[in-house]
Amino acid sequence: NKKIRTKESYKTIVEKHLIPALGHIKLQKLKPIHIQEYYHSSSLSEKTLSIDQGVLYQALKVAMVQEKLIRENPAELVAEKPSGKKITGEMQTWNEDEVKKFLLITRQEGLRIETFYTLTLETGMRKGEICGLKWEDINLNNGIISIKRTLLKSGRNPVFGTPKNGKPRAIVISKTMIELLKKWKNKQEEIKLENIDSYNEHNYVFTKTNGLPLQSNNIAENEFNKLIEKANVKKIRFHDLRHTAITLMIENGVNMKMVSEQAGHSSIDITLNRY
Repeated sequence: NKKIRTKESYKTIVEKHLIPALGHIKLQKLKPIHIQEYYHSSSLSEKTLSIDQGVLYQALKVAMVQEKLIRENPAELVAEKPSGKKITGEMQTWNEDEVKKFLLITRQEGLRIETFYTLTLETGMRKGEICGLKWEDINLNNGIISIKRTLLKSGRNPVFGTPKNGKPRAIVISKTMIELLKKWKNKQEEIKLENIDSYNEHNYVFTKTNGLPLQSNNIAENEFNKLIEKANVKKIRFHDLRHTAITLMIENGVNMKMVSEQAGHSSIDITLNRY
């Protein structure tokens, strides 16, 4: 019956997915970053990973509430939980005119906002990758950015993980982007001086006025949506900025291998199948 089949499927998930990925970590040592890195490095579908997340969450909830073995549920604290939905089915993109309208509004909103969204739309970097970016990762002489980490949780003690697919990558930016980043770096120095008593220096490229990483959820849910309204363009998700960037690269004749490397896909086949 259905109940028996469900138990069998849970057993399969635990034995074939969760134990091989996380079974070597002691329960009390299990952190959200371990779970996040499993999702980032896994080749399983979003739907399957979403089921894994549900099973793991319930198991850890029992360990926390009933068994009192842990104080908090690390599965609940994962920043980028699998959605269970296929990205390709939900993908929406802007055309070049919509991008221009949007970026025009960002220029009016200040240098941090202009630089942040211009970089997103030029490179297709993921939200966590941009929020976790440090100045030491950017070579402003040759225009190369090294993607080494992704921000999983912001705050005074931010949590980082490896980029999706588990390995760093290098991306190339334009001369215009280099100049914009230089302007923002100079402006950031002014902000540091204005907030010298409260500024936390960790060398992040994009920060709050206190020097801590941007709250990625606030960007996606509040700031971004307000900018869309002001620009009067089609409403899309923040992640669709990445899809827009990649789509425009392809439409403008960028070599598919280069597009795939810039996007951080594990193979060119993923790029071809998705776009």
